[in-house]
Amino acid sequence: MICGRLTTFAVIQFVIFYMTYRVIIFLAQAFALLTFMEACNFTSDTSKVEQEDTSMPKTAKVAKAHLTDVNCWSEGDMFYAAGIIDSDDFFWKRFWVELEIIDTNQQTVLVLADSFTIVPAHSWATPPRGRTTFFGSWKLADLKGTPDSVRLKSAQGVELNAGAILLVSDQKGVRVLENLASVESPEKMKLDSTNEIAWTISGTLENPLPQYAERPCIDVLLYGKDNRLYFTQAIDLNVDTTIIKSAAWGPMLPNEKRGFGMNIGYDALPAPLKKLKIGKVDILGFEKR
Repeated sequence: MICGRLTTFAVIQFVIFYMTYRVIIFLAQAFALLTFMEACNFTSDTSKVEQEDTSMPKTAKVAKAHLTDVNCWSEGDMFYAAGIIDSDDFFWKRFWVELEIIDTNQQTVLVLADSFTIVPAHSWATPPRGRTTFFGSWKLADLKGTPDSVRLKSAQGVELNAGAILLVSDQKGVRVLENLASVESPEKMKLDSTNEIAWTISGTLENPLPQYAERPCIDVLLYGKDNRLYFTQAIDLNVDTTIIKSAAWGPMLPNEKRGFGMNIGYDALPAPLKKLKIGKVDILGFEKR
């Protein structure tokens, strides 16, 4: 009898211990998950996720600027435009451009019901007489006509305080070639012994003035072998990414120099670049505010 009672007591103790253990594990996992979600700023309500606002504010005013290296083309079901915004202003500005899409007869092509479209500049702070770029895309189904090019209706800007002027020096670009003998037939190899599969670019981002740059960025410009601009992309050097390798990350101190490099493959580039191949790469520096 005593032995039976002891056995029953031991079983009860084991069950209590096991249940307590499971509860502790559950609470620990739940706490770890909540801590992870808070650290990553996760939320099930996507409306609360902070996103960068590139829309033009109501405080924007007409600014002095003109466009250069503008290139437009249609690809698939999309119409694209890339170009450089050259500031003619004497003040620091964040730019937007109001563009009219036009056909071969210079007539305006409506975007849905609008006679023009607004595209933000990549740079968040362009110095006086400085440069920045834009890259716009529109669905052909939304255009009331056949697009051919774009025309600057006006440049809009918001005046900013003076800040760091970031320069890019020591720019280098090297083509990455693949021997066609390993992927093509001998007949194809006779026509072209190499196949260009990517570019490797590098440079040095400099902060030469006694100004602190909170969020240093670069703007990469890709030209085809026809000397036309086909692609621009802004890259933030404030956060470590897999897109680019940098000697350091985060803010830049006055007089700091920072080397960087990246590989540019053709897979995600516009069709004209895939066909023509890259002819030239240019890189601009700017501070994101």
